[in-house]
Amino acid sequence: MNPLFDDYQQYAHYFRYRAIAKLQIPEASYLAAGGGPHDTPFSDFELDVPADEQGRRTVPVEMQPVTVYETYQALLEALADRMGWSPHQLAVGEDLAYGNMVACPSATWTTKPSPTDPTLPPMTDQERTGIVTECFHTRRYFLRQLFQSLPAVILILSQSTANAFNAELRGRFVKGAPQPDEPLERLMDREVRLSYGELPDGSTLDARVVFSPHITGDPRHFQRARDRVVSQIVEEARAGRMVFDQRSGHLGRPPGACVLCPMMEIGPCDYVDDLRPLSPPARLTADSPATQLQDEKHVQAGLLAQALEAAPPVELAWAGTDEQAQRPGS
Repeated sequence: MNPLFDDYQQYAHYFRYRAIAKLQIPEASYLAAGGGPHDTPFSDFELDVPADEQGRRTVPVEMQPVTVYETYQALLEALADRMGWSPHQLAVGEDLAYGNMVACPSATWTTKPSPTDPTLPPMTDQERTGIVTECFHTRRYFLRQLFQSLPAVILILSQSTANAFNAELRGRFVKGAPQPDEPLERLMDREVRLSYGELPDGSTLDARVVFSPHITGDPRHFQRARDRVVSQIVEEARAGRMVFDQRSGHLGRPPGACVLCPMMEIGPCDYVDDLRPLSPPARLTADSPATQLQDEKHVQAGLLAQALEAAPPVELAWAGTDEQAQRPGS
């Protein structure tokens, strides 16, 4: 079940509190309403759900755990166990974010026909270039999320994602020098750091970049690499670049004065006492919260503006990003 939002507040609330499950219709109810194999993304089939006295067509729903989010949660559990953080409340959505969940979801990213799904329409190279130019370069959906949240660790899942990430941001790596099309096995064997840039006070921000096979797209290789992935995250925690807050049971917040929850009237900020604004201290005494927010966004925009300075043309940066179909037994 995918939500249809009436306003931005519903949209913000849904993604603020969504964790490791979605909603689905129970199978018996789905079949009773006429669902089945004929109900595909390519059909115009509509479930037969009768309207009540108010004209509402109500369906029952249940929680549907999502395997990939459960696996992300297991990474947090492993981190807490290795660090001896007990008790803890580490959770997906609070301490680990999924970078393409909000603005740029894509079921399969490929320009080649799928050997296992002949009905799947591949993109043309021109379509791929158009989507990337619009979403990644013009609107900068992923980059805006990255520079607004400034995570201490960035997980890059799959060879195809690594290829694009390393090509697009090749001018921002300050350690490890990852190369486009470099195999994951080599990328996982060294420390890679990405610079966010310099703050107004002269200090710099960076993040550890951890590469991994895709959790659900390539589960066999992920399981073999999982310990290396966890070990690199643990290294950041032991170095003090990720801090556990015993009071809240969560990780300490990275730099930045997030105002999403109060601004969107989602609720009070659970971390208001721990936030460290990027804005110059002299401006933090301004009477208007809008002025502080404006200052914060100005600093974020300055960091973001330099992100793609060394990026090659989209056609080159994304040439090696076709997802590899997983054949039976692979």
